[in-house]
Amino acid sequence: MTQDFNKKTVHASCVLIQTVGVLIIGASGSGKSALALRLIGLGGKLVADDRTILTYHKNQIIATCPATIKGKIEARGVGIINLSPEKCAQVSLIVDMESTTKDRMPQNETYNLFGIDIPLIRFTPLDAFAEAVYCSIVGSLERE
Repeated sequence: MTQDFNKKTVHASCVLIQTVGVLIIGASGSGKSALALRLIGLGGKLVADDRTILTYHKNQIIATCPATIKGKIEARGVGIINLSPEKCAQVSLIVDMESTTKDRMPQNETYNLFGIDIPLIRFTPLDAFAEAVYCSIVGSLERE
């Protein structure tokens, strides 16, 4: 749902890993919350689950959570879990849970939001997918 030219609410979850905001997109039931929970279990912080407000500001995309669901994440079969959320995160990576890749070494891809190309990782049916996403972020931050 578009609210204005510089802000929109999307069906997505968002987790902050150190300084990297990871926007997890996909249809209902695609595993967005499950991946978010795994990333949180590895040390990430919840920004938003299920709905995320994206705001374009000064050539950055900032993710926040609607007030009604702040600090809440759904775990199918368990229920709603309450966590201490992060206020916001700059979106620096997008994980698409609907499009998959089986490529062993996939090409670098981007996803365009508000005219900004953001690195994209497509889901892969790897048992350690969450760990691979987490380690790739932490590893790239350590190299900076």
